[in-house]
Amino acid sequence: MCKAFYYKKYDFDTDTNTLTLSYAVQEGKTCLHTFHEQIIFPPIPIPLSHERKEALKSIFFLTHIAFGISYYKAFCPEEIKIESGKLTAEQATFFNRFFVAGLGEFAVRNHLNLQGKITFPYEKDLQTVSFPINFQKRFLVPIGGGKDSCVSLDVLGKIGVECCGISIGNPRPIQECAEKSQLPHLVLKRVIDSHLIELNQTGAVLNGHVPITGMLAFLLWACGLMYDYQYVALSCERSANSGNLMQGSLSVNHQYSKSFEFETEFYKLTQTVTPN
Repeated sequence: MCKAFYYKKYDFDTDTNTLTLSYAVQEGKTCLHTFHEQIIFPPIPIPLSHERKEALKSIFFLTHIAFGISYYKAFCPEEIKIESGKLTAEQATFFNRFFVAGLGEFAVRNHLNLQGKITFPYEKDLQTVSFPINFQKRFLVPIGGGKDSCVSLDVLGKIGVECCGISIGNPRPIQECAEKSQLPHLVLKRVIDSHLIELNQTGAVLNGHVPITGMLAFLLWACGLMYDYQYVALSCERSANSGNLMQGSLSVNHQYSKSFEFETEFYKLTQTVTPN
């Protein structure tokens, strides 16, 4: 009997601005593991319109799929099942590539080959609903505490466009960069399921690199909608376009989700929901 990875459900609590993402690993009807991750967003300054709320539901569903990669990779089950919604054929193709390329280094280090083994289910002829929302022409700038985001903040500041820093967590390097910029700063909190952390510490499951920048791109997309920013200026060095080695026909790239290839495909995905 084969194991399967389940996307169980996602929920956004509007009172606490907390997104909960739930997953499970099952063998037949037996549930072997359950996981619940939380993302806590800063307060939303203005009430969201009906159109924005509906667009946000679509983005959170896709976020649910993207963040599952952290839990999927612990087991790499033979089958993927989605109970929280339905993907279009194009979305399934995006996530097939995101998982295979994003887990390229992980696969090599764990002596695996995931090519042709990850298949996201989709509903034939299903079409996405787009929401032509008008955004304020201003920039969210992710801060990672390194020199790239500092340069972006400085350049955009000198151009004179309206900017706001944003980060997942607020450790000292990020805090100091944000303070130096003298710009507003949004801080999100990510709470990974402690059960996954325990499994990783015991060595009972597979572990390794995940495409974290690509995962965070979905949160930045949601934040653009919630806090009304049309643009996200993410700092990526050109070297991210270069792979590290080949595994068959796959170019294994540690920085795949910082590459222009990923950025192009992710942009196409965003345009199906929020074309503006």
